[in-house]
Parts: sequence; structure tokens; C-alpha cells
Amino acid sequence: MALLLDQETRRSLEIKIPQIRIACESDCGRLIEILVDAFDNDPLTRWFVLEDKRRPERLRRLFTWYLSQTLPLHLSHTTEDQNAVALWLGPGQWKLSLYRQIQFLPKIIRVVGLHRAISRIRGVDAFQRKHPTVPHYYLAVLGTAPAVQGRGFGSAILQAGLSRCDKKQMPAYLETSTERNLPLYERHGFRVIGEVNIPHDGPTVWLMWRDPQTADLLIGTGMDRGSLGLPQS
Repeated sequence: MALLLDQETRRSLEIKIPQIRIACESDCGRLIEILVDAFDNDPLTRWFVLEDKRRPERLRRLFTWYLSQTLPLHLSHTTEDQNAVALWLGPGQWKLSLYRQIQFLPKIIRVVGLHRAISRIRGVDAFQRKHPTVPHYYLAVLGTAPAVQGRGFGSAILQAGLSRCDKKQMPAYLETSTERNLPLYERHGFRVIGEVNIPHDGPTVWLMWRDPQTADLLIGTGMDRGSLGLPQS
């Protein structure tokens, strides 16, 4: 499959985007706020997180947990100005052990509400059961600040993680409940391998897989190796 660069990616190579680096624990405060804003209208997040006056607090709890699980692995990226973030898990790191699930249960209740906990756990399990078992990198979360959306930040930070996948010749996997994001991911080499209609009035979640790419597949896109940050032949 040829990796066709979408218009946003091409524009991101022309617009000056802050340097992309590995995200660390000291970034947490800013990244939590970015993710709260970025995912406020995300269909899966709106279904999962209880809608009440404490919703902002519940969202912060959710993304604090995501960051605690991903940042110590040193696989996630952010921009130098912390306006975009991609949270990754490495091969075999996505699955929660029974012990970690038990640990996480009180946090889930604080996010979804006690009376909704069972239905939300069952809903999430509906697509987690479809998670591929083949070793891969898992893109758990990708978010950009509303102020920079549409300026190529998302494509650039996504590509930073995919470059690691390609270098290691490892596939990548993600889930999304936002249908308009499908073309972007597809232009980065992902393809839909399934979809799940979440029970209990949940949204549709698309499951997407990307085989590792090689630099040769970029031929014909109009981009040379140097402009893509790849070593020159």
C-alpha cells in the first residue's frame, strides 16, 4: 500500500511546527488540559464519561490515568509547545492484567459514575476483545489543542510515532469513534479491519491497522527523503 500524504501532512511540512519530542511526566499538567479540550466532543468519551457538573474533573481523572500508563514508557510524543500529544503503548503493553484492572476499578467509578460502571466496562470490553494479538504498537490517544487543529500538528505528531514503527518494521493499531478521522488515518497507511457498535447506547468504534511501511513506498508522493526527515540514500 502506498503511503499517500494528505493535504494536512503536506501543509505541516510547510508550516513551521514546533519540534516534536518524547513526552515526559513533567508535561502532564498541560497535556491533561489539551486532552480534556480535544476529547470533549469525542463520541466514545462522551458516552463513557458521566455528563454532570463534575464532568471536567472526571475527564481530568481519565486522562491522568492514560498519561500515567504511557509516559513512563518513553514512547509518546508532544510538541515543544505542548499543543499536541500522541500516547503510545509498545508491543504487549496494551492489555491490563487482572491486578491492574482491579486497581483501576475505583478510578473508573469516579469517571463514569457508580450506577453506570458495569455498562461502561462491558461496552469497552466489546471492542477490547477485538484487539489484535499480533505484536504491534498501539496508539491509545492522539489529541491537539483546538487552537492549532487543522494546522498539521496532528499529522506531524502521528508520523513521529509511525516512523518508529517503520524503523522497527512493526505494525500499528488504533481505535477511533470519530468517523471524520478515518480518511486521515487511512492516508497515513491505516485501514479499517472492523467496527464495533458499543452496547448500552454507545457509539460505533472503528478498528484500524497499519502494516509497516518502507521509504520506497513514499515514491510518487512528491516528497523526498530529506523533507520527510529520513536519511538520504
